[in-house]
Amino acid sequence: MRAYIIRRILLIIPTLFILTILVFLSVRFIPGDVIDAMVAEMAMTGFAKPGAIDREALERALGLDVPVYVQYGRWIGNIFRHGSLGESLMGRGAVEEKIIDRLPVTIELGVMAIVIGLLIALPVGIYSAIRQDTAADYVGRTAAIIGMAMPNFWLGTLVMIF
Repeated sequence: MRAYIIRRILLIIPTLFILTILVFLSVRFIPGDVIDAMVAEMAMTGFAKPGAIDREALERALGLDVPVYVQYGRWIGNIFRHGSLGESLMGRGAVEEKIIDRLPVTIELGVMAIVIGLLIALPVGIYSAIRQDTAADYVGRTAAIIGMAMPNFWLGTLVMIF
């Protein structure tokens, strides 16, 4: 049992490494460019005219003028050395602060989802167990399977609409 626990704990290291690479690359490969978005935002706010912004200087200032693997190395190094996830490119401020600011709402939504799920699932499950293989049991099971198979973002959109 001890060997199993140690093995599972050691598997966390490559898993987190692969996860950080996937997250880092997914942000970099999204269509569009953060520089274009920043230039557009500066132009809309009247901070600068679109032609007056030096794109290369902005890329250099943000560290986007080097290859992706160097950017990843700097990002991971910054996390290990300073415990910082970096600066938000769009909102101006530390990423940790933005995460902490949104944490209470995220926790509230998570707890509400669990409570609402239990309030629906427990009565349906108990009724289906008591009245096994009846029409109501089949309806409850079918609704549960559809609910589990439905993508969360789509279900959330439907809930907001209706």
